Amino acid sequence: MNLDENQIIKEIQTKTGKDAAEIMKLIEDKELEFSGMVSRIGAAYIVGRELGVDLIKPAANVLKIKNIVAELSRVNFFGKIIQISQVREFETERGKGKVVNLVLADETGTIRLPLWNENVDLVAKEGGLKAGDIVEITNAYTRKDNFGRAELQLGKYGAIKRNSDVKIDVVSEVPAQSDNYKDMTLDNVSENTFVSIRATILQLFERKMIYRTCSVCKDKLEGMLCPKHKDAKPDKLLVVSAMVDDGYASMNAAFFREAAENLLGKSTEEIDEAIMISGERAIWNNLNIVGKTYNIQALVRRNEMMNRLELAVHKVKAINVSSECNALLSELKAAGVSVQ
Repeated sequence: MNLDENQIIKEIQTKTGKDAAEIMKLIEDKELEFSGMVSRIGAAYIVGRELGVDLIKPAANVLKIKNIVAELSRVNFFGKIIQISQVREFETERGKGKVVNLVLADETGTIRLPLWNENVDLVAKEGGLKAGDIVEITNAYTRKDNFGRAELQLGKYGAIKRNSDVKIDVVSEVPAQSDNYKDMTLDNVSENTFVSIRATILQLFERKMIYRTCSVCKDKLEGMLCPKHKDAKPDKLLVVSAMVDDGYASMNAAFFREAAENLLGKSTEEIDEAIMISGERAIWNNLNIVGKTYNIQALVRRNEMMNRLELAVHKVKAINVSSECNALLSELKAAGVSVQ
């Protein structure tokens, strides 16, 4: 969080003219309304938002391969090249191209990195990269391959270079990428870990919802065609950014693709069609998500620009708090426990 409670109260005072006692009472009432589902700081943020006060202040993460999942950006890590494929040439309606696939490994897993066209020379030319080299990957991003696994892409801004200063011991049996999410609270999470939390949506950030990306290299498109793969059909990437609170702390969260669809309750195509008809502002205004509680599975990563942790959400499922409370009361009564 950027602000503590006193700073939030002062900010609300400045913007609304309300006195501190009145604001504190609103925060206390909001805490009671959510019955402990959000922290006091989270309640203060909600009060600020309801009063029209924007309290969100806009402002090199090195991963292990086991923690690299699809739909990440600015991926940085070290790996050893353990396999290089033959260069494959292809031809499309737009012209000829070529690709070579590298398999990179560290002590935690393996991942594939295809090099396209001019980047093939990083391997093919004399003195180029070879199996056994330790390399540093910077500013890459990931997508899903045809098997649903994470695959690296360099895109426009990514780079790969040999780094002889780093030592990597690749185990003989490299474990698969982790899909185990550990039950945690947001005040105890650490960078590059997979977590499962129960959290309430405090705020939605009204940013662009759908981006066009190249279906081959996954670069974001400025127009409708990728300059490198002009015959490739554009993909649509649905992204929703929010602040969530689990009663212990608050954190920014980014929901991608299926997670964003599950959060919104609509498919990417349905959202895209609605935007074309009514515009994004109408979509945001009609969402009824803030204040609802969800089970969230995510990777904790560091936002380098803001230098803070955030959640890259992989899975999300709505929770019916009322039904859960009623079920718990029924269990307690059945066990002979007084609930009066």
